[in-house]
This record gives sequence, structure tokens and C-alpha cells, in this order.
Amino acid sequence: MTDTPPAGTSFVPGSVTVNGTPTTDNPATGINVGTIAANGNATITFQVRVNTLPTPNPIPNSATSSFQYNPPNQPPINRNSTSNIVETQINAPIINPAKSANQQIVNIGDIITYTITVPNNGNISATNVIVTDPIPAGTTFIPNSVTVNGATQSGVTPTNILLGTIPAGQTTNVTFQVQV
Repeated sequence: MTDTPPAGTSFVPGSVTVNGTPTTDNPATGINVGTIAANGNATITFQVRVNTLPTPNPIPNSATSSFQYNPPNQPPINRNSTSNIVETQINAPIINPAKSANQQIVNIGDIITYTITVPNNGNISATNVIVTDPIPAGTTFIPNSVTVNGATQSGVTPTNILLGTIPAGQTTNVTFQVQV
């Protein structure tokens, strides 16, 4: 039996079982099922790890079996059979924050406004999102300068900004100021 892991996934070594018995086989190169009696079956399981949000999503997957049988008084016959296609929806938030500053060159006493853009490019909401940004050395945080989507966050510092939930396809913007 062969089963190539779908795009965006990778096979988890050591996860294959045949009828509940572990084996070191790899589904991409073939799993030896052995002999299956007439009207019998074999159950093969293995795991894949989702590495990225795949395209297409849901991911399709099927297995192919190669087998041989011996009709009475005839030579062996070789056949291949492909399973039904199983589709698995992969849900994942994808958070890739980006930080920028309103000034690249500053003098002592200047104020720098930092903006952190936090997009959720995944297909489900990201929950309990927290931004942690240490105050740069040589600067002083300006109290009550943290904003989330334009709303002032009184008493909040950049070292622990709770954003909560960011829905799929949405972006949250954080700003704060420091003085050099």
C-alpha cells in the first residue's frame, strides 16, 4: 500500500501501524500489509504533520494498493486499486506581525512612534493574542501612549499588550511611543 502525504504535510516517522502493530514502513515508499484472507481486511494508520496552510484546502488524499491473487489452475494476477478520496480541512490562524517606526534618524529628546501591524492571514480566528515588545535601550516609554486600533490603552505597556481575538482576514494595529 502506498499513500503519498498531501502537499503542506509531512509524514511522522514511526507512526505507521498495520492492524494495530507498529512498523517502520513509510507510506510514500510502501507499507507491506502481508497476506489478507478472503473476505478479510487490513487497517493501516499513520500520521502526518501539517507544516503550512495548504493549497488546496481541504487537502485531498487517497491510497493505492498493489496486490496479487492466484486463481485455481492459473498464473498469479497482479492488480492495483485506489481508495476513495478523503478530504481534510486544515484550520489555522497565521499571525505575522510587522513593526515600523515613524522616524529612522532621531536626536536626544525626540519621540518615536512605533506601529506594530498584526494580521491574521489564516482561515480561523486567532485567540488570546498578546504583543510583547521590550522598550528599546536608551529610550523611555511614554505612559498611556499604547493604542490598539486607535483606542488608547490606559496603563498598558508594550511589554504585555492583550489583543484578544483577531478574526481570520483581519488586522489589528498597535502603536506606542518612546522618548530618546
